[in-house]
Amino acid sequence: MSLPKFLAVLLLAFITLNVCAAETEPEEVRQLRWVQQANPIVDAKAAVARNDFVLLGVLGYTWSIPGIQEEKKFVFREKYGVKLLEGTSDVILGTEHGRLIKLATEYAEKYNQYVLSHANQK
Repeated sequence: MSLPKFLAVLLLAFITLNVCAAETEPEEVRQLRWVQQANPIVDAKAAVARNDFVLLGVLGYTWSIPGIQEEKKFVFREKYGVKLLEGTSDVILGTEHGRLIKLATEYAEKYNQYVLSHANQK
């Protein structure tokens, strides 16, 4: 192979690798993308209609239930159950991941408030 062809192939391979690396995002970010389009009240209403009062939790240094006092989280977990939102973590893998964790936490808080306001009526 001539030097110009070799350099062209090498350049193409380098560009391809860089594009693929740039498009690859952490699994945790992909797991949280749904929250950008989600409506916690609509989702909570659907859960209540199914008599599903499981609360949403997020992971940080430890797990928490947004909207619930930290010292009461075990009581609420025992009474209603907790589903942890995948992709949340105390390890923030960049600006986008941090933004999505914040959205997921806000989503979970609104969802939990709605569910609890209806669970107490049952």
